[in-house]
Amino acid sequence: MTPELNFSAFGYPFGFSEPWMHDALSPVFYMTRGYGANTRYYDSKTIKTGYLVSKAIDNVMYPDNEKFENDIRLILLLAKFTGDCIVPFTSHDFSDGQWAITLPRVEYLLKVTKELKLKFYTFNDIRQIFIQQ
Repeated sequence: MTPELNFSAFGYPFGFSEPWMHDALSPVFYMTRGYGANTRYYDSKTIKTGYLVSKAIDNVMYPDNEKFENDIRLILLLAKFTGDCIVPFTSHDFSDGQWAITLPRVEYLLKVTKELKLKFYTFNDIRQIFIQQ
């Protein structure tokens, strides 16, 4: 007997997808995820679609710490004052590599989140709180 595997999310390779792909995968995965340079704000209704495009915050997207910190603060301030919204962020790894995010940047992101009294969700939290309701 083989063990049952329960996958809950699917990340599109290179973040690229078409609507038909989500339609085909949504019966199997609670969430499908894209990856992009733009910031997207989701409310509790739109997040229930189960398709999210996360803001890429890899080092390659932000070679300059000042730009990273300014953008993160602005994005989170907009989320705070917009109200009921979720801003998904993503990175490939925790390191100094191009397709990664450094730990000081993660710490900065969490610090600003805490300063603004925003909630921090993992993708699993989003699935449990919003999608499976």
